[in-house]
Amino acid sequence: MDQAVIEKVKIKLRDTKIKNGNADKHNFDTGDVENAGINRSPSAYLFNPAQERAKYPQDVDPEMTLLKLVDQKTGAPLGAFSWFATHGTSMTKENKLISGDNKGAAARFFEDWFTTHEGPSPTSPSPNPGEVFFFLSLIK
Repeated sequence: MDQAVIEKVKIKLRDTKIKNGNADKHNFDTGDVENAGINRSPSAYLFNPAQERAKYPQDVDPEMTLLKLVDQKTGAPLGAFSWFATHGTSMTKENKLISGDNKGAAARFFEDWFTTHEGPSPTSPSPNPGEVFFFLSLIK
């Protein structure tokens, strides 16, 4: 993920905490996610300029960035945002079980896990409506 984007999000988080007196903390982390997908057309990928191909260690970008929001007082997770480059067609022809909505499926799996392990769903209404506006402003 572009470092400038990460810095912009960090500044918005800091400014919102100061303005709202919010005690929540956040963590950014990046790492590689291996075997999460394949290039749909490796032969076509080879036609990309060498300079473009040199940016990535393989024919897909394995880097994922995660923003985790945590209640500073209790340590309870409040939610997460992730950035991972993927195409809607992320299945092989042998896979008949998952739709092309991989981002929606990932969100559903996370919500199910969160409800099972941490308590209320991360999609439950925020006690502070301003927080919802803040998160929407991050994605504009």
